[in-house]
Amino acid sequence: GEADSDWGLRIGDCGLGIGKKNDKIRNPKHLLVPAKRQSEIRNPEVLLLDRIGRTYDPGTSAARKALDEVTFVVRRGEATAVLGSAGSGKTTLLEIAAGIEPPSAGTVTVSDGAVRSMAFQFPEDQVFGDTVGGYVEFGPGNLGFSKADAARAADRALESAGLDPGVYRGRDPLTLSGGEKRRVAVAGALAMRPDVLVLDEPTA
Repeated sequence: GEADSDWGLRIGDCGLGIGKKNDKIRNPKHLLVPAKRQSEIRNPEVLLLDRIGRTYDPGTSAARKALDEVTFVVRRGEATAVLGSAGSGKTTLLEIAAGIEPPSAGTVTVSDGAVRSMAFQFPEDQVFGDTVGGYVEFGPGNLGFSKADAARAADRALESAGLDPGVYRGRDPLTLSGGEKRRVAVAGALAMRPDVLVLDEPTA
């Protein structure tokens, strides 16, 4: 293989990535393809976005291209950050990565059996139901967890998000503060025990 010294951090107009030092940056607004390293052997690929494109209102005068040929890979046990200016397509890219939005072009490949979950930028658009416990249990229930297992997963997720299940499980989501809603949204994503956890500005 090529020496690690051939690879390095590359910064575009609005984005950050790892790639070959002398390559021209084709798409500076988005994360580039990570370099091949020995970690690929230890951390198998769990999610691949290949030449992803997304156009809103295609075929109309209002057509707007949000993403154009964006490619990156996510490996098990690694964290990947997507950086860019407002309106550069970060949220659209994350929603495609999480399987919430389909791409207009390109392919999304997920390893067999991998679970993806996402905490949105605005938790008020995500948290629903009569109680916090019911919301956090919803994802595990959809994945086939038994009621008891879903409840245990919800309690662990609430604790991981810094919320006492005994205090918050029975709370109405509408009575939560903005910060509490963000924590509940993260707990709902964690409760699914995802292989890929997508967070869109979770602490904004």
